Amino acid sequence: MGPPYSLKSPLSRPSKCLGYSFTDPCIADKNMRRRDPAFSSEDRHEKKIEGIQGVPYKRRFFRPDDFVFNEQGTLVCPGGSELSIGNPHFESSNGFYGVGYKAKMTACRDCGLRAKCLQNPNTKFRQVYKFEGRHIHPEKETATRRMMKKIDSAMGRFIYSRRMGIVEPVFGNVRYALGLNRFTLCGKEKVNVQWKLFNMVHNLHKILRYGWTTEKTPATIWAQAG
Repeated sequence: MGPPYSLKSPLSRPSKCLGYSFTDPCIADKNMRRRDPAFSSEDRHEKKIEGIQGVPYKRRFFRPDDFVFNEQGTLVCPGGSELSIGNPHFESSNGFYGVGYKAKMTACRDCGLRAKCLQNPNTKFRQVYKFEGRHIHPEKETATRRMMKKIDSAMGRFIYSRRMGIVEPVFGNVRYALGLNRFTLCGKEKVNVQWKLFNMVHNLHKILRYGWTTEKTPATIWAQAG
């Protein structure tokens, strides 16, 4: 019996499938390692390639981080002009909350940094939002955020760590030893057959190397086969 959804159904999307009870997955997101305290010092182990890595990216426009507070607690733009509070209780549609600031129209009109501050030349003044946190309403919590909480738990990290010894050796062997760098067939059914054939060869190799017992050695099996 197949899964309780069709390929054309919205439930076929991964974010919807995570909530089904027929499986208990641990799917990592791209920021999983950044949230893990065990990898807090990973940057010091990385060697940068001179001239390629470690070169700062040149941004075209100023970001909110370029707007800093002075000693009086007033937000100041890179051009030196002060911004006033436009919305003290700003909250975005996805739950981020903070304070919204806006610059004076007269200050932005003749500013020499206008081209680097305003993406649209017709915009009259710059607005900046400094976020302080995020409200996640239980009824609006997505399947992706539930998976993030699950994989950040102690049990979730333990389960995901087993991937190194269960799944990754299979992918490494199929790709580098068996040479399946990419599928050579088209269509879901054909690709599925090709993948199963390579996995069958992988399992046969494991039986050949580790499947023999003291009762049945390769020599006795060949003798039984005639």
